[in-house]
Amino acid sequence: MEAYKTMGMGKKKFDTMMNQLNIEKTRCEKLLFYSFCCDRDKEKLSGQTEMTIHDFERITYLLDLLGFSEYCREVMEKHMDLLSELTNRIEVKPTEEMIIEEVATHTCWLYEFCNQLPSPKMKTYFKDIFKLPSYYHRVH
Repeated sequence: MEAYKTMGMGKKKFDTMMNQLNIEKTRCEKLLFYSFCCDRDKEKLSGQTEMTIHDFERITYLLDLLGFSEYCREVMEKHMDLLSELTNRIEVKPTEEMIIEEVATHTCWLYEFCNQLPSPKMKTYFKDIFKLPSYYHRVH
């Protein structure tokens, strides 16, 4: 049985309610992410400064990892040109070296994100969430 029928409402009313819930979820995810991210990312997300493909990839990676799927989708929809460019790059069959570099890049992004958090307790908490060791040295 369809969800709207079990809730005793029409499909149109159910769809409206679900849309409102998604809008609210997106707003909450955005506010939460803004409370964690640095000012530079807030400026990029708000359109005050230009977002590069690197910024887009890093920010959407963090949003996805944090489980902010609705806000991540909103960012992707707002930057369809960057999403398309990123998709074209991903279509290339990766080599082992490319995979190793990608993992190193993601690890670097996580450390940068954690290290810019406002309190030592938050930094430790997020490093635990991301399962990051307390030390890190990236070899270029």
